[in-house]
Amino acid sequence: MPMIQGPSHGELPLSPLSPQAPQSPTESGQNEQMRTGETRNNFGDMLKEALQGVQNYQDASREKTEQLLTGEVDNLHDVFIASEKAGVALQATVEVRDKVTDAYDRVMRMTL
Repeated sequence: MPMIQGPSHGELPLSPLSPQAPQSPTESGQNEQMRTGETRNNFGDMLKEALQGVQNYQDASREKTEQLLTGEVDNLHDVFIASEKAGVALQATVEVRDKVTDAYDRVMRMTL
């Protein structure tokens, strides 16, 4: 399988396009429902993974800080880097939350 070289994330797989057979309306409706449910699960899973990633950064920062306080860490840079990663992840999460809340408010104010 051919690969595309990404700028910093390594290689990405490139799959060839294939034509799809036309579907009947019932198959199409069932597929749409399955796709919608799958999309919900995928978005929910993606959101959970993102929040778990932020939690992992917070835990790593807390652990490094505790190790610094007990004298187990010699390199102060690692503690600051872990702290900054946790801070940036939290800021990004708050920004996304604010954008989603703002978008929800705008949709709710729409006149139909």
